[in-house]
Amino acid sequence: MKRILFSCIFTCLFLTAGCVEKPKDADVASLVYVSFQDFSCEGGEFVAVINTNMELQTNIADSWVTCLDNPTIGVSGGKAANRILQFSVGPWDATGDRTRETQVSITAGKSEKFRFTVRQASAKASSYSYDGNKISLTPGESPENNFRVSYIDIPGIGSFNGKSGQGFTAYGKTGFFFYDTGLCRTLDLENHKIIAEFALPEPVCNKDNHAGQANFGSERFDPDDEFPLLYLSSYKENVCYVLRVTKTDATLVQRIYLTDGSKTDGKYNLLDAQAFFPDGEKMVIKMGGVDPDGNKYKYWEVYEMPLLKQGAEYYLFSEKKSGHFYVRTVAGESDSGRNYYNAGCAQDGKIYVLAGFTGELQRLLVIDYREARVVNDIKWTEKAMVSKEQEQCTILDGALLINYNGADYLARVEFY
Repeated sequence: MKRILFSCIFTCLFLTAGCVEKPKDADVASLVYVSFQDFSCEGGEFVAVINTNMELQTNIADSWVTCLDNPTIGVSGGKAANRILQFSVGPWDATGDRTRETQVSITAGKSEKFRFTVRQASAKASSYSYDGNKISLTPGESPENNFRVSYIDIPGIGSFNGKSGQGFTAYGKTGFFFYDTGLCRTLDLENHKIIAEFALPEPVCNKDNHAGQANFGSERFDPDDEFPLLYLSSYKENVCYVLRVTKTDATLVQRIYLTDGSKTDGKYNLLDAQAFFPDGEKMVIKMGGVDPDGNKYKYWEVYEMPLLKQGAEYYLFSEKKSGHFYVRTVAGESDSGRNYYNAGCAQDGKIYVLAGFTGELQRLLVIDYREARVVNDIKWTEKAMVSKEQEQCTILDGALLINYNGADYLARVEFY
Protein backbone atom coordinates (compact mmCIF):
# COMPACT_ATOMS: atom_id res chain seq x y z
CA MET A 1 0.00 0.00 0.00
CA LYS A 2 1.47 3.30 -1.04
CA ARG A 3 0.58 6.29 0.99
CA ILE A 4 1.21 9.88 0.07
CA LEU A 5 1.96 12.48 2.69
CA PHE A 6 1.52 16.09 1.73
CA SER A 7 2.85 19.09 3.57
CA CYS A 8 2.48 22.73 2.61
CA ILE A 9 5.19 25.30 3.14
CA PHE A 10 4.05 28.78 2.24
CA THR A 11 6.69 31.42 1.68
CA CYS A 12 4.60 34.56 1.40
CA LEU A 13 1.21 33.57 2.78
CA PHE A 14 0.37 30.94 5.38
CA LEU A 15 -2.93 29.22 4.60
CA THR A 16 -4.72 26.00 5.43
CA ALA A 17 -7.39 24.28 3.40
CA GLY A 18 -10.63 26.21 3.71
CA CYS A 19 -9.08 28.83 6.01
CA VAL A 20 -8.49 32.36 4.76
CA GLU A 21 -5.93 34.76 6.23
CA LYS A 22 -5.36 38.35 5.23
CA PRO A 23 -2.49 38.41 2.71
CA LYS A 24 0.59 40.42 3.60
CA ASP A 25 1.48 41.14 -0.01
CA ALA A 26 -0.80 42.92 -2.48
CA ASP A 27 0.56 40.64 -5.18
CA VAL A 28 -1.19 37.67 -3.59
CA ALA A 29 -4.41 39.35 -2.55
CA SER A 30 -6.39 37.15 -4.88
CA LEU A 31 -4.87 33.92 -3.59
CA VAL A 32 -7.82 32.60 -1.59
CA TYR A 33 -7.06 29.06 -0.44
CA VAL A 34 -5.46 25.78 -1.32
CA SER A 35 -7.13 22.45 -0.69
CA PHE A 36 -5.79 18.93 -0.99
CA GLN A 37 -7.48 15.67 -1.77
CA ASP A 38 -5.70 12.94 0.21
CA PHE A 39 -5.70 9.32 -0.90
CA SER A 40 -4.10 5.93 -0.36
CA CYS A 41 -3.67 3.52 -3.22
CA GLU A 42 -1.27 1.24 -5.02
CA GLY A 43 -1.00 3.84 -7.75
CA GLY A 44 -2.98 6.95 -8.40
CA GLU A 45 -3.04 10.71 -8.47
CA PHE A 46 -2.54 13.54 -6.03
CA VAL A 47 -4.90 16.44 -6.64
CA ALA A 48 -4.35 20.01 -5.46
CA VAL A 49 -7.07 22.57 -6.11
CA ILE A 50 -5.88 26.18 -6.18
CA ASN A 51 -8.40 29.00 -6.17
CA THR A 52 -6.84 32.12 -7.66
CA ASN A 53 -7.34 34.51 -10.56
CA MET A 54 -3.65 34.41 -11.58
CA GLU A 55 -1.89 32.38 -14.20
CA LEU A 56 -0.01 29.50 -12.56
CA GLN A 57 3.12 27.63 -13.52
CA THR A 58 4.78 24.68 -11.79
CA ASN A 59 8.32 23.37 -11.67
CA ILE A 60 7.45 19.67 -11.66
CA ALA A 61 10.30 17.74 -13.24
CA ASP A 62 10.76 14.52 -11.29
CA SER A 63 10.76 10.99 -12.68
CA TRP A 64 8.18 9.78 -10.18
CA VAL A 65 5.91 12.84 -10.12
CA THR A 66 4.56 14.15 -13.39
CA CYS A 67 2.03 16.85 -14.14
CA LEU A 68 -1.03 15.36 -15.83
CA ASP A 69 -3.07 18.49 -16.29
CA ASN A 70 -1.95 22.01 -17.09
CA PRO A 71 -3.64 24.33 -14.56
CA THR A 72 -4.93 27.04 -16.88
CA ILE A 73 -8.61 27.80 -16.51
CA GLY A 74 -9.99 31.12 -17.62
CA VAL A 75 -11.05 33.87 -15.24
CA SER A 76 -14.67 34.96 -15.28
CA GLY A 77 -15.71 38.42 -14.10
CA GLY A 78 -12.47 38.94 -12.19
CA LYS A 79 -13.43 36.31 -9.60
CA ALA A 80 -11.21 33.49 -8.44
CA ALA A 81 -11.33 30.38 -10.58
CA ASN A 82 -10.26 26.83 -9.86
CA ARG A 83 -6.96 25.63 -11.26
CA ILE A 84 -6.55 21.89 -10.79
CA LEU A 85 -3.08 20.40 -10.47
CA GLN A 86 -2.82 16.64 -10.79
CA PHE A 87 0.21 14.49 -10.07
CA SER A 88 0.81 10.81 -10.62
CA VAL A 89 3.14 8.90 -8.31
CA GLY A 90 5.43 6.37 -9.91
CA PRO A 91 7.36 3.38 -8.56
CA TRP A 92 9.85 3.63 -5.72
CA ASP A 93 12.62 1.26 -4.69
CA ALA A 94 12.05 0.41 -1.03
CA THR A 95 15.68 -0.62 -0.58
CA GLY A 96 16.87 2.84 -1.55
CA ASP A 97 16.23 6.12 0.20
CA ARG A 98 13.57 5.93 2.88
CA THR A 99 11.68 8.93 1.54
CA ARG A 100 11.66 10.56 -1.84
CA GLU A 101 10.23 13.98 -2.19
CA THR A 102 9.86 16.76 -4.66
CA GLN A 103 9.18 20.37 -3.87
CA VAL A 104 6.58 21.86 -6.15
CA SER A 105 6.68 25.62 -6.64
CA ILE A 106 3.63 27.39 -7.99
CA THR A 107 4.28 30.85 -9.39
CA ALA A 108 2.37 33.76 -10.83
CA GLY A 109 4.59 35.46 -13.34
CA LYS A 110 8.07 35.81 -11.86
CA SER A 111 6.93 35.99 -8.24
CA GLU A 112 6.85 32.74 -6.30
CA LYS A 113 3.68 32.60 -4.22
CA PHE A 114 4.00 29.36 -2.29
CA ARG A 115 5.37 25.87 -2.51
CA PHE A 116 4.51 22.47 -1.09
CA THR A 117 6.22 19.15 -0.77
CA VAL A 118 4.90 15.81 -1.98
CA ARG A 119 6.57 12.91 -0.19
CA GLN A 120 6.10 9.22 -0.78
CA ALA A 121 5.71 7.96 2.75
CA SER A 122 5.94 4.19 2.44
CA ALA A 123 6.33 1.38 0.00
CA LYS A 124 5.64 -2.29 -0.40
CA ALA A 125 7.33 -4.38 2.29
CA SER A 126 10.74 -5.81 1.41
CA SER A 127 11.52 -9.45 2.25
CA TYR A 128 14.78 -11.02 3.45
CA SER A 129 16.10 -14.31 4.78
CA TYR A 130 18.36 -14.88 7.79
CA ASP A 131 20.48 -17.60 9.40
CA GLY A 132 20.22 -19.11 12.85
CA ASN A 133 17.24 -20.10 14.96
CA LYS A 134 13.77 -19.42 13.68
CA ILE A 135 12.29 -16.38 15.40
CA SER A 136 8.69 -16.66 16.52
CA LEU A 137 7.19 -13.65 18.29
CA THR A 138 3.73 -15.24 18.45
CA PRO A 139 3.34 -18.34 20.66
CA GLY A 140 2.46 -21.46 18.69
CA GLU A 141 3.67 -20.18 15.33
CA SER A 142 6.57 -21.83 13.48
CA PRO A 143 7.84 -19.37 10.88
CA GLU A 144 10.59 -20.01 8.36
CA ASN A 145 13.85 -18.02 8.30
CA ASN A 146 12.36 -14.97 6.61
CA PHE A 147 11.39 -11.47 7.60
CA ARG A 148 9.75 -8.53 5.87
CA VAL A 149 10.20 -4.83 6.59
CA SER A 150 7.59 -2.11 6.27
CA TYR A 151 7.23 1.33 7.77
CA ILE A 152 4.83 3.39 9.83
CA ASP A 153 5.19 7.08 9.06
CA ILE A 154 4.22 9.54 11.78
CA PRO A 155 5.27 13.11 10.96
CA GLY A 156 7.18 14.96 13.66
CA ILE A 157 8.26 12.10 15.94
CA GLY A 158 12.01 12.20 15.22
CA SER A 159 12.73 14.75 17.95
CA PHE A 160 10.87 16.75 20.58
CA ASN A 161 11.77 20.36 21.38
CA GLY A 162 15.31 19.69 20.20
CA LYS A 163 15.66 16.56 22.34
CA SER A 164 16.72 13.29 20.73
CA GLY A 165 14.38 10.34 20.31
CA GLN A 166 15.25 7.46 22.65
CA GLY A 167 13.12 4.73 24.27
CA PHE A 168 10.00 3.35 22.65
CA THR A 169 7.38 0.80 23.58
CA ALA A 170 3.81 0.02 22.56
CA TYR A 171 0.66 -1.58 23.90
CA GLY A 172 -2.44 -2.28 21.83
CA LYS A 173 -2.67 0.49 19.23
CA THR A 174 -0.75 3.05 21.30
CA GLY A 175 2.96 3.81 21.13
CA PHE A 176 4.99 5.61 23.81
CA PHE A 177 8.00 7.46 22.37
CA PHE A 178 10.40 8.94 24.94
CA TYR A 179 12.97 11.66 24.46
CA ASP A 180 16.14 12.75 26.23
CA THR A 181 15.51 14.37 29.66
CA GLY A 182 12.13 12.63 30.07
CA LEU A 183 9.72 13.96 27.47
CA CYS A 184 7.03 11.71 26.01
CA ARG A 185 4.74 11.48 23.01
CA THR A 186 1.91 8.98 22.73
CA LEU A 187 1.23 7.73 19.22
CA ASP A 188 -1.84 6.39 17.45
CA LEU A 189 -0.26 3.48 15.58
CA GLU A 190 -3.43 2.72 13.66
CA ASN A 191 -4.00 6.21 12.25
CA HIS A 192 -0.32 7.21 12.20
CA LYS A 193 -0.51 10.38 14.26
CA ILE A 194 0.58 11.90 17.55
CA ILE A 195 -2.04 11.67 20.31
CA ALA A 196 -0.43 13.83 23.00
CA GLU A 197 2.93 15.14 24.18
CA PHE A 198 3.99 15.89 27.74
CA ALA A 199 6.89 16.03 30.17
CA LEU A 200 7.16 13.22 32.68
CA PRO A 201 6.70 14.22 36.33
CA GLU A 202 9.57 15.25 38.54
CA PRO A 203 11.98 13.75 39.37
CA VAL A 204 11.69 11.57 36.24
CA CYS A 205 12.04 14.56 33.93
CA ASN A 206 15.59 15.81 34.51
CA LYS A 207 18.77 16.57 32.57
CA ASP A 208 20.37 13.22 33.43
CA ASN A 209 17.48 11.03 32.32
CA HIS A 210 18.36 9.87 28.82
CA ALA A 211 15.09 7.87 28.77
CA GLY A 212 16.95 5.23 26.80
CA GLN A 213 14.66 2.24 27.20
CA ALA A 214 10.95 1.78 27.90
CA ASN A 215 9.12 -1.51 28.49
CA PHE A 216 5.70 -2.54 29.65
CA GLY A 217 5.52 -5.17 32.40
CA SER A 218 2.56 -7.34 33.32
CA GLU A 219 1.49 -5.75 36.64
CA ARG A 220 -1.11 -2.98 36.73
CA PHE A 221 -1.45 -0.26 39.36
CA ASP A 222 -5.21 -0.73 39.19
CA PRO A 223 -6.93 -3.66 37.47
CA ASP A 224 -9.03 -1.19 35.46
CA ASP A 225 -6.01 0.71 34.08
CA GLU A 226 -5.74 0.69 30.28
CA PHE A 227 -1.99 0.04 30.39
CA PRO A 228 0.27 -2.11 32.57
CA LEU A 229 3.08 -0.45 34.50
CA LEU A 230 5.79 1.03 32.30
CA TYR A 231 9.48 0.61 33.20
CA LEU A 232 11.69 3.48 31.99
CA SER A 233 15.46 2.93 32.29
CA SER A 234 17.80 5.86 32.93
CA TYR A 235 21.33 4.54 32.47
CA LYS A 236 23.06 7.73 33.60
CA GLU A 237 21.21 7.58 36.91
CA ASN A 238 21.27 3.76 37.22
CA VAL A 239 17.58 3.72 38.03
CA CYS A 240 14.42 2.23 36.59
CA TYR A 241 11.42 4.54 36.92
CA VAL A 242 8.12 2.67 37.20
CA LEU A 243 5.27 4.70 35.74
CA ARG A 244 1.51 4.46 35.72
CA VAL A 245 0.68 5.84 32.29
CA THR A 246 -2.30 7.01 30.32
CA LYS A 247 -2.37 8.37 26.79
CA THR A 248 -1.92 11.89 28.12
CA ASP A 249 -0.04 11.65 31.42
CA ALA A 250 2.24 9.62 33.67
CA THR A 251 2.65 9.17 37.43
CA LEU A 252 5.77 7.88 39.17
CA VAL A 253 4.85 4.94 41.43
CA GLN A 254 8.20 3.22 42.11
CA ARG A 255 11.95 3.43 41.61
CA ILE A 256 14.12 0.32 41.24
CA TYR A 257 17.88 0.28 41.88
CA LEU A 258 20.63 -2.36 41.89
CA THR A 259 23.22 -2.44 44.66
CA ASP A 260 25.90 -4.74 46.07
CA GLY A 261 24.70 -3.83 49.56
CA SER A 262 27.56 -1.49 50.44
CA LYS A 263 26.83 2.02 51.64
CA THR A 264 28.41 5.46 51.58
CA ASP A 265 27.14 8.10 54.00
CA GLY A 266 24.24 5.83 54.85
CA LYS A 267 23.10 5.39 51.22
CA TYR A 268 23.40 2.25 49.12
CA ASN A 269 26.07 2.36 46.43
CA LEU A 270 24.49 1.76 43.04
CA LEU A 271 25.83 -0.67 40.45
CA ASP A 272 26.01 0.22 36.76
CA ALA A 273 22.54 -1.05 35.83
CA GLN A 274 21.91 0.47 32.42
CA ALA A 275 18.65 -1.04 31.20
CA PHE A 276 15.90 -3.08 32.84
CA PHE A 277 14.10 -5.75 30.74
CA PRO A 278 10.91 -7.07 32.41
CA ASP A 279 9.91 -10.56 31.28
CA GLY A 280 7.02 -12.02 33.25
CA GLU A 281 8.36 -13.09 36.63
CA LYS A 282 11.95 -12.12 35.73
CA MET A 283 13.80 -8.84 35.42
CA VAL A 284 16.87 -8.99 33.16
CA ILE A 285 19.35 -6.14 33.59
CA LYS A 286 21.92 -4.95 31.06
CA MET A 287 25.05 -4.07 33.03
CA GLY A 288 28.04 -1.93 32.12
CA GLY A 289 31.65 -2.81 32.90
CA VAL A 290 35.21 -1.80 32.06
CA ASP A 291 37.97 -4.37 31.46
CA PRO A 292 41.59 -3.98 32.67
CA ASP A 293 42.54 -2.32 29.37
CA GLY A 294 39.87 0.33 29.80
CA ASN A 295 37.46 -1.11 27.21
CA LYS A 296 33.79 -0.86 28.05
CA TYR A 297 31.68 -3.99 27.78
CA LYS A 298 28.19 -5.19 28.64
CA TYR A 299 26.98 -8.18 30.59
CA TRP A 300 23.65 -9.42 31.88
CA GLU A 301 22.13 -10.32 35.23
CA VAL A 302 18.78 -11.95 35.96
CA TYR A 303 16.58 -11.26 39.02
CA GLU A 304 13.12 -11.95 40.30
CA MET A 305 10.67 -9.32 39.05
CA PRO A 306 10.07 -6.58 41.67
CA LEU A 307 6.44 -5.97 42.58
CA LEU A 308 4.74 -2.68 43.32
CA LYS A 309 3.86 -3.78 46.86
CA GLN A 310 7.57 -3.89 47.70
CA GLY A 311 7.63 -0.13 48.11
CA ALA A 312 8.14 3.20 46.37
CA GLU A 313 11.93 2.64 46.40
CA TYR A 314 13.14 -0.91 45.91
CA TYR A 315 16.73 -2.15 45.90
CA LEU A 316 17.69 -5.34 44.12
CA PHE A 317 20.73 -6.90 45.80
CA SER A 318 23.30 -8.35 43.42
CA GLU A 319 23.81 -11.40 45.65
CA LYS A 320 20.24 -12.46 44.84
CA LYS A 321 20.75 -12.67 41.09
CA SER A 322 19.81 -15.97 39.49
CA GLY A 323 21.90 -15.48 36.36
CA HIS A 324 25.08 -13.63 35.37
CA PHE A 325 26.71 -13.87 31.95
CA TYR A 326 28.57 -12.04 29.20
CA VAL A 327 27.82 -12.43 25.51
CA ARG A 328 29.62 -10.80 22.64
CA THR A 329 27.92 -8.26 20.44
CA VAL A 330 29.31 -7.91 16.93
CA ALA A 331 32.03 -10.38 15.91
CA GLY A 332 33.51 -10.29 19.39
CA GLU A 333 34.96 -6.81 18.90
CA SER A 334 35.31 -4.58 21.94
CA ASP A 335 35.68 -1.07 20.54
CA SER A 336 32.84 1.30 21.37
CA GLY A 337 31.35 1.27 17.90
CA ARG A 338 31.12 -2.50 17.59
CA ASN A 339 30.63 -3.84 21.10
CA TYR A 340 27.58 -1.68 21.49
CA TYR A 341 24.08 -2.40 22.68
CA ASN A 342 21.21 -0.01 22.35
CA ALA A 343 17.75 -0.87 23.70
CA GLY A 344 15.28 -3.71 23.35
CA CYS A 345 12.83 -5.98 25.14
CA ALA A 346 12.51 -9.47 26.59
CA GLN A 347 9.88 -12.14 26.03
CA ASP A 348 9.65 -15.81 26.99
CA GLY A 349 13.28 -16.18 28.07
CA LYS A 350 14.80 -14.27 25.17
CA ILE A 351 16.26 -10.78 24.91
CA TYR A 352 15.71 -8.87 21.67
CA VAL A 353 18.22 -6.05 21.60
CA LEU A 354 19.58 -3.72 18.93
CA ALA A 355 23.35 -3.70 18.52
CA GLY A 356 25.92 -1.75 16.55
CA PHE A 357 25.96 2.02 16.63
CA THR A 358 25.25 3.24 13.11
CA GLY A 359 25.48 2.21 9.49
CA GLU A 360 26.50 -1.28 8.46
CA LEU A 361 27.08 -2.41 12.05
CA GLN A 362 23.41 -2.10 13.00
CA ARG A 363 21.71 -5.39 13.68
CA LEU A 364 19.37 -7.36 15.90
CA LEU A 365 20.70 -9.77 18.52
CA VAL A 366 18.46 -12.41 20.05
CA ILE A 367 19.90 -13.74 23.31
CA ASP A 368 18.58 -16.76 25.18
CA TYR A 369 19.25 -15.64 28.75
CA ARG A 370 18.43 -19.07 30.18
CA GLU A 371 21.20 -20.61 28.08
CA ALA A 372 23.37 -17.45 28.11
CA ARG A 373 24.06 -17.41 24.39
CA VAL A 374 23.29 -15.50 21.22
CA VAL A 375 20.84 -17.47 19.09
CA ASN A 376 20.41 -14.92 16.29
CA ASP A 377 22.59 -12.16 14.85
CA ILE A 378 20.74 -10.45 12.02
CA LYS A 379 22.48 -7.67 10.15
CA TRP A 380 20.20 -5.02 8.70
CA THR A 381 20.88 -4.06 5.09
CA GLU A 382 17.91 -1.90 4.11
CA LYS A 383 19.06 1.68 3.83
CA ALA A 384 16.19 3.11 5.87
CA MET A 385 17.16 0.85 8.78
CA VAL A 386 20.82 1.90 8.89
CA SER A 387 20.76 5.55 7.86
CA LYS A 388 19.60 6.67 11.32
CA GLU A 389 20.55 5.46 14.78
CA GLN A 390 18.19 2.67 15.79
CA GLU A 391 17.05 3.16 19.37
CA GLN A 392 14.78 0.39 20.63
CA CYS A 393 12.84 -2.60 19.41
CA THR A 394 9.59 -3.68 21.01
CA ILE A 395 7.23 -6.57 20.28
CA LEU A 396 3.70 -5.76 19.16
CA ASP A 397 1.19 -7.99 17.37
CA GLY A 398 3.77 -10.62 16.46
CA ALA A 399 6.28 -8.18 14.97
CA LEU A 400 9.17 -5.99 16.08
CA LEU A 401 8.72 -2.22 15.96
CA ILE A 402 11.92 -0.17 15.82
CA ASN A 403 12.19 3.56 16.42
CA TYR A 404 14.99 5.86 15.31
CA ASN A 405 16.58 9.04 16.54
CA GLY A 406 15.78 11.84 14.10
CA ALA A 407 13.44 9.85 11.83
CA ASP A 408 9.70 10.36 11.43
CA TYR A 409 8.97 6.66 10.97
CA LEU A 410 9.01 3.32 12.73
CA ALA A 411 10.23 0.13 11.06
CA ARG A 412 8.04 -2.94 11.42
CA VAL A 413 9.88 -6.27 11.13
CA GLU A 414 7.67 -9.32 10.73
CA PHE A 415 9.18 -12.81 10.87
CA TYR A 416 7.45 -15.46 8.76
